[in-house]
Amino acid sequence: MLSSQSTTITVNLLLLLFLCIQTYIASGQQHHPRQLRKRQKDDGKRKFHLQQNGLIKDVMNDLHLNAKKIQSPSSSAKDIPPLEDTSEFATLSMTVYDYHIQGLTSCSDSIALPKNVTCQYYEHNEKEGTEVLIVTSAEKKYIAVVFAGTDDNQSTIIDTEFIKETFGPLPNNNKLEKYTDLYVHSGFNNGVFGNGIFNRVLSKVTELKKDHPDYRIFLTGHSLGAASSLLTAFGLSQYPNFAKEHITVVNFGCPRVGNYQWRDLVDSSPNLTIWRFVYERDLVARVPPTFLLYHHVGHLAQMEEDGMLAYYRQNRDKKLSYAGAPMGWDIWPIVWIPGGVEKHDLKNYLDYLENKSMHDSNKYYIHDYEKLKKEDLSDDDDDNFEGDDRWIRNNRKRAKIA
Repeated sequence: MLSSQSTTITVNLLLLLFLCIQTYIASGQQHHPRQLRKRQKDDGKRKFHLQQNGLIKDVMNDLHLNAKKIQSPSSSAKDIPPLEDTSEFATLSMTVYDYHIQGLTSCSDSIALPKNVTCQYYEHNEKEGTEVLIVTSAEKKYIAVVFAGTDDNQSTIIDTEFIKETFGPLPNNNKLEKYTDLYVHSGFNNGVFGNGIFNRVLSKVTELKKDHPDYRIFLTGHSLGAASSLLTAFGLSQYPNFAKEHITVVNFGCPRVGNYQWRDLVDSSPNLTIWRFVYERDLVARVPPTFLLYHHVGHLAQMEEDGMLAYYRQNRDKKLSYAGAPMGWDIWPIVWIPGGVEKHDLKNYLDYLENKSMHDSNKYYIHDYEKLKKEDLSDDDDDNFEGDDRWIRNNRKRAKIA
């Protein structure tokens, strides 16, 4: 059995390899768009040739890449959550850990919650390792589902089993039966849908919404809890009783969760808004790597020492003139990997919001998306590049035609 030190060294080397690949991709995309398009075209031909020879046939079958890309709905600054809400959700994401620390199995008065916030449900499912807290706020009129992350940062980073499985399963009476290509991280998926966890959350939120029809619905969490908040929010959004409800996710240090079909369908959901807050070089927000065909969903709120910036859908959108995350966003943690792990601590997020954002919200909170520069608007380079796997889609279509 490998020692802890050997495991850490191995993981760091794997991360180094991943980030070097990301550097290559990012530099090619940003500085040589025409050369990149030619390289992608040549790569597509080469990979198509490999496919015809059966060398990647199994991968193609596993991915079931036959879903059509869905156009994303437009977004505006009005989608940005109020600072007071974001700060409160960060506090709740920290508070949910206290239930496990105190060995609680249900709501308890021994846990201090924010003012006028009431615990309505708590569960610690030891089999799946999932902790979920559901609260209501009489003052701010919301229902919030809060997922805990992991107590061990290393276990989050070292989890190299990036195997995907079909999203869900959801109970009957949902709209996802026709979508067979939504693949997400199997560990994250099991944490939400294993052992009936999602069913119980669905039931409780439905009950609370019936009692408080004017309350807003939020989901939040940190790290693994952030991933759980995405999966649960999208699951809830697929039910008829929530079709006219707007569901908002505000999470912290969220890893990538699923494939491009997952990204496209989540980002196109009209009743779902997602904000991922990332503190500086938080390493967990950069994994699983894009070369394993994982993609981020929602909008990025990047928390930097000199201010907070909002990026539309992680990637740019030329039609709306919105900029994407800056070149090198994925590779920033390479400067100091242990520092990237330290940046993941939820205390950093809380400290930033309480001591910077609350004191100077103009500089340290988001108010609008970053805009594209003129030179970015003029080039004819493809948008939405994040370790893009579109060559698989295109070559699959060509294979069918042939």
